Amino acid sequence: MSTSSTSSSSSSSSDDVVDSEQIKIITLAKQYLDGRTSSNASRQKNPCRTCTLKGHDWVVDVLQGHPEIMHGLRDDHGLTGSTNVSILEMVAMFIYTLGHAQSNRDIQERFQHSGAPISRLFHKVLLAVMKLSEEIIKPCVQYSLHETPRYIRDHAKVEYHICFKDCIGALDGCHISAIVSPENKPKYVGRKGVPTQNVLAVCDFDMMYTYISVGWPGSTHDSRVLEHSLRVERLTFSKPPLGKYYLVDVGYANRTGFLAPYKGERYHVPKKWRILNSMTSFHIRTQSMIVIACMALHNFIRLHVAGDVDFVDIDSPI
Repeated sequence: MSTSSTSSSSSSSSDDVVDSEQIKIITLAKQYLDGRTSSNASRQKNPCRTCTLKGHDWVVDVLQGHPEIMHGLRDDHGLTGSTNVSILEMVAMFIYTLGHAQSNRDIQERFQHSGAPISRLFHKVLLAVMKLSEEIIKPCVQYSLHETPRYIRDHAKVEYHICFKDCIGALDGCHISAIVSPENKPKYVGRKGVPTQNVLAVCDFDMMYTYISVGWPGSTHDSRVLEHSLRVERLTFSKPPLGKYYLVDVGYANRTGFLAPYKGERYHVPKKWRILNSMTSFHIRTQSMIVIACMALHNFIRLHVAGDVDFVDIDSPI
């Protein structure tokens, strides 16, 4: 009898403990849920795409009545607009992305369009600019590689003509930031310590890109990229005529047609486009196309836009 009584008392005490624990858990859960509800009620969502000027109107306002700057993409390279987005606005979104390294979300807010159309139109303009690059990234037909460049020939300093009369341009390798998958990351990490693509560019004395080779993993040595251009892409890469040469970076060896500077001198490709310093997460092939597009737009601006700030120094009186 005493045993039964003790067992019953113990069971009752145990049930009280369980009930007490359950009550604590339920109470805490209720407090948590009440807090979430109160927090959600007081939190105000930031509205998206609230700019007072729509995309097209903003572009016209910025360009101040000069929208003809990129009409060549429409007339010569088949770029067409859509029902809701004009060609002008498409090109502006593309250039804004490249020039400011903007994300899709940033472009949504600036141009008042949703993400999917922005992505689709970006690639549409990119393909048109790639067509432009085929005709604009090449040696100028007005000048022969056998001639002394006008900039050197007309320079006020006589030593320029003496030292560089046989130089036809500068050749340099540079590393552009890259976003790659984890399995590809090791081969894209080179001396910079971060994933990059190695790019070879050739520029003449008129600040025009005449050749570009892109997409090389950052661990690839500059000399290997140049060898590939000389042997495999010899139809598009303009080799120096006999007696002429390119100025090259210290990463290349002195050889016929390529003159490296004294140790310690460096040549750098100017970066007008911020996306080259902070690439966004496109496919690596698209990233390579973006580099070419930046060079093509650089050349287009050089040819068609008078007084651009990046060209003031070379165009100012010598």
